[in-house]
Amino acid sequence: MLSHVQRQSTAAARRLDLLRAEGDQWLCTKEVAAYTGLSASFFEQRRIYGGGPTFYRIGRKILYKKQDVDLWLEARRCEPKGGRNV
Repeated sequence: MLSHVQRQSTAAARRLDLLRAEGDQWLCTKEVAAYTGLSASFFEQRRIYGGGPTFYRIGRKILYKKQDVDLWLEARRCEPKGGRNV
């Protein structure tokens, strides 16, 4: 018989497998950091204080959809203003 913690862990693993089977590309915090060139601690802080990309908490695992990270990056796009001081 599985303990409560083992049942939760097994259920979380099943949910994670279902998410990955949907065809979206999922990234862990370290992969998002490498993809964006920012630190993993930046994303850990953004989860607490806000301002980061949408994330999913599956059990103890934190995952990001690559599409959400791309949208978050695109929202920070800046156009040059022009002039001498660019």
